[in-house]
Amino acid sequence: MNRMPSENVQTFAKGEILIRENEISRKMFVITSGKVRVTKAYMNQKITLAILGEGEIFGEMSFVDGQPRSATIEALTPVECFVLDSAEAEQQFKGLPEWLMPIVRTVFSRLRSADTRTTVLASMNEIEKRHFKRDSVAEDLYRELLRLNRVFLLVYERSGTTGGKPQAKNVLRELDEVLGDHTLNLQTYWKLLCECDFLDEAESGDLTLQRVNFDKWTEELKSEIAAQTYTLLSHTSVALLRRIIGHLHADDESYSGTPKVKVLHSELNLEHMPLADEALAEMAKREIIHRIDNETIEVDVPKAFNAFMYQSLLKYFEHRVHGI
Repeated sequence: MNRMPSENVQTFAKGEILIRENEISRKMFVITSGKVRVTKAYMNQKITLAILGEGEIFGEMSFVDGQPRSATIEALTPVECFVLDSAEAEQQFKGLPEWLMPIVRTVFSRLRSADTRTTVLASMNEIEKRHFKRDSVAEDLYRELLRLNRVFLLVYERSGTTGGKPQAKNVLRELDEVLGDHTLNLQTYWKLLCECDFLDEAESGDLTLQRVNFDKWTEELKSEIAAQTYTLLSHTSVALLRRIIGHLHADDESYSGTPKVKVLHSELNLEHMPLADEALAEMAKREIIHRIDNETIEVDVPKAFNAFMYQSLLKYFEHRVHGI
């Protein structure tokens, strides 16, 4: 593997701004270590668009089209980047066909428009949550998943009344026919049913629904809708839950009868996790954990396991419901 020229490698301290929204600069960055947060200002709010890590790129739009920066990039940890200046790249571009660059600029122009729409949608959702205590994105997600579950159960039970086991291909085909327009991707929904032990698909094509697990998930969706809570944890909180579950050894029966367990921050390696404090605050608000002090949390074990399973499922579909 070729090493990057050292003069193109730059390091940034935690909290440092690498790119500021609306400034004029034409450098593109490839993250070689660390994490950054992408934010955009809209209606006096700072909207987080993404968290980027090793191997990911930012600054590419201004690099190509020369327009002002569309977002601010802040280092969440110490960051190292490979930085490419547009002047260097233009020398390389001279070898490309003349018709190619106008196409590339058109593509990036459309990406800028999509980025603006994403910001508006995210901002509207934040305003709803802060001022009206309503989250339409999460509500739509919960209702659509409940709809899929109800239709799936009807189709599955009907397929099993003709004698023998329901066949996966028949159930999937009928689901697609009877659902009509559906926001969520049916193939992804099916895959997750299998991965999360709601559904067993044998090599023969026979299909078995794990009814206890499936009904428990459906009741969870119904409960959130009835209470109008629509829990939708941040990606960081779900990542932190993954660390907690890993620490508790999900397959270890010793935790099955233990309702609460104390865990040290150091055991979860939180000092190296960007936005960890925000995630802890969010999970404490949902009573999944209790913050004892700056070094220790108490985990509600049943809530943590359930939250991780259901929130992981919801995360697969979140962007589909956002309409972006």
